[in-house]
Amino acid sequence: MSFRSLEEPESASPHLADAGLLLIRVFAVFAFFYYQLAAQLRAAFARFWEGAEWDLVGQLEALHLPAPGLSAALGAGILALALAGVATGLYTRLGAFLALVAVLFLLLSGVVLAPSLTPQALVLYLGIFAGLTAGGGGRLSLDHLLAGRRRREDAG
Repeated sequence: MSFRSLEEPESASPHLADAGLLLIRVFAVFAFFYYQLAAQLRAAFARFWEGAEWDLVGQLEALHLPAPGLSAALGAGILALALAGVATGLYTRLGAFLALVAVLFLLLSGVVLAPSLTPQALVLYLGIFAGLTAGGGGRLSLDHLLAGRRRREDAG
């Protein structure tokens, strides 16, 4: 028996599974951003523009991480960009992988972004981001749209 790669389905149009992936991407990103990350981004802006205290920096200092202020700002910024990529489906796998690493760090380190971010919620986010890392964003993503455009340009 020889190895054959999986073939593209006959129809290149989106299916119900792709709509499900879109909903999972959008709702997971919205929930994580709204309930956990938005407050951290506001605190980051307050720290850098007004000199206010940022609890995340203190938590990273307690873990003895180098440059906790820079680490907190870079972490929050990278996570925000990764979530934007996952929501839009642009570099979905890369964004989901970065979000997966960030959530894994939060779970293992005990750093608290928000009181509502329980270990159970972190494990759910881990599952969602691991699935998106492995499977991509589906046909209703910018990745698929750009890949189709590239295939047409290469064929033409």
